[in-house]
Amino acid sequence: MKKVLLTILGISLVSSLCFGADLVSYSKMKFMGINPRISPKLLDDSESSDMSNFTLEESGAVTERDVFGQYNTSSGALGSNLITGLFKFYATNAKYFVACAGNKIASGSAGAWTDITNTGISITSGTYWSAVTFNNSLYLFNPTVAMQKWTGSSNTTSPTAPATNCSFATVHKGRVWAARSDSLPYRLYFSSLTNAEDWTTTGGTIDLPDVTQTITGIISWGGYVYIFTESNVYVLLGSTPNDFSLRKTNSQVGCIAPRTIKITDIGIIFLARTGLYAFDGNNSNKLSDEVEPLINTISTTNVQNSAGIYDGQSRYRLAYTHKTSSY
Repeated sequence: MKKVLLTILGISLVSSLCFGADLVSYSKMKFMGINPRISPKLLDDSESSDMSNFTLEESGAVTERDVFGQYNTSSGALGSNLITGLFKFYATNAKYFVACAGNKIASGSAGAWTDITNTGISITSGTYWSAVTFNNSLYLFNPTVAMQKWTGSSNTTSPTAPATNCSFATVHKGRVWAARSDSLPYRLYFSSLTNAEDWTTTGGTIDLPDVTQTITGIISWGGYVYIFTESNVYVLLGSTPNDFSLRKTNSQVGCIAPRTIKITDIGIIFLARTGLYAFDGNNSNKLSDEVEPLINTISTTNVQNSAGIYDGQSRYRLAYTHKTSSY
């Protein structure tokens, strides 16, 4: 069963909590989240040993968390399969919801899923997807099929794609970048300028300096592309194919779970084998010391399937498989 860990990073808390007849006020306090490592009697006023079903209002007040709404009542084209990709696609005049599950790609509208899968491809069920929006089209990447394109109507198509099927993608300096194929896990592809369907004219490839490593995620942030492996983080330097190069940063850890890589107010947060870290562009700093007992319950078999989300309000949520579960 998936569990969710809420990590709250440096939020100011201004609220009044009532216990019996006593009124206790906390003003401009940094709420540092949960800390299950020590006795509740030893906790700082800014910590809690356990909290659930709560959220913080803009003013900092603690309120009951809004329950999540159910989008669909029928699985439709997705069947009973595990969802392995979920994306927002904003075209010029419309917004779309796209999901991948089993061997299908589907678009969502009013709670119903419609099959938009290219009939000419064969997707391996259970494989994960990534996607980017570029030139008013959604480009989807999966390690078992060539890059797919969807414009908001009809089925996906198979335009000219990288030479090998890739797992990850990002947009950077007017190009689509893709990485991590099963046959060349150390290779990074870049498209021609402003053209996601031409990977040769002014496109090309760059390999990791250490080709024994496997790329576990890529993301564009602050004018650079950062490439994660399980043990390192690399940065892409340069602006044109003539000066593109990769350099290893000073990070002493890498990412084990691609879908935990998220841009936040304090840098790029990601899950490593030893916990959650924030990457500042050169170094990675550990965030999860105080919730280490919870981090240690993550299944080592399924840790790579963990997923994170940042809500833009200083809260990063991590969903993971507990070590006593199988999914």
